[in-house]
Amino acid sequence: MSESLIQLGPWRIWCDADCTRDIYARIASGGPEEYGCAGCHKFVEMRDAFYPPEMKDLLANFGIDFRKEAEIVTYADPGQPPLEGWYHFVGRVEKGEEDLYYLPGDFQLDVSNCAALLQPEFGSLSVVKLEWRWPIMDLRR
Repeated sequence: MSESLIQLGPWRIWCDADCTRDIYARIASGGPEEYGCAGCHKFVEMRDAFYPPEMKDLLANFGIDFRKEAEIVTYADPGQPPLEGWYHFVGRVEKGEEDLYYLPGDFQLDVSNCAALLQPEFGSLSVVKLEWRWPIMDLRR
């Protein structure tokens, strides 16, 4: 493993981006394709335009394929875009678990040493859950 230390807002995170990239290359599709609800289908259609560039860059730094979310969650009309979701990457949070980090547009991030709905390709590796929330959305970007 070739871990590197990343400072993301309040967190110090050890990440093995190469290992994570290899795992994502073996994951066939993300949770939205797998679960197939109406909200998921809508999200898949708009995914490329959904995430701000800063989020895509951040995910790439961790070795994450942004098209392969572990899960997305919608709370209202299933035709509306999701309001939260998450990914996993190989690594561990050294400190800062109880804080939030904000990207432009109130895109909120939270990281934890958690493995909720972990894709089987990660096996028994130590993983970090990177969860996002977007309380205010403007799809006209």
